[in-house]
Amino acid sequence: MVFKQIGGKVELNFDMGIFGNACATRVSKALNGAGGLHLIPFYKAIGPNGKFEGQVSSGKNKRWYIFRVKILTKYLTEKYGKPESYSPSEHALKLNNRKGIIVYEVNGWTDATGHADLWDGAKCVFKGYASVSHKVHFWEASQ
Repeated sequence: MVFKQIGGKVELNFDMGIFGNACATRVSKALNGAGGLHLIPFYKAIGPNGKFEGQVSSGKNKRWYIFRVKILTKYLTEKYGKPESYSPSEHALKLNNRKGIIVYEVNGWTDATGHADLWDGAKCVFKGYASVSHKVHFWEASQ
């Protein structure tokens, strides 16, 4: 599992039950793995408790990982600009043969506000959630 691979406080937070949903952490791992301008810095934002505070956790490699989809969406928008947004029914056609980061907005889940993943040009690398999503956001990877 991604939490064990990353180690450090990310793994500790998972072991303590603070983190459960791994998708934002997996996307963070991919961004950090790309390196350079894509490395995630210590990032502050308003969290679910209404406080402006750090929204990242550190791995054993001393890199930062975002662990909430809503915070990841905010970060990606600040870093890479406004995403393209589509309805769940049209996103696969619009994103055909394009690669990047995809976020499915979902209502009704108790443990997350959506799902973040990598899009390989045809599908999500991990798992798609178009069937339960009401909006899909996409940031295209630079070539």
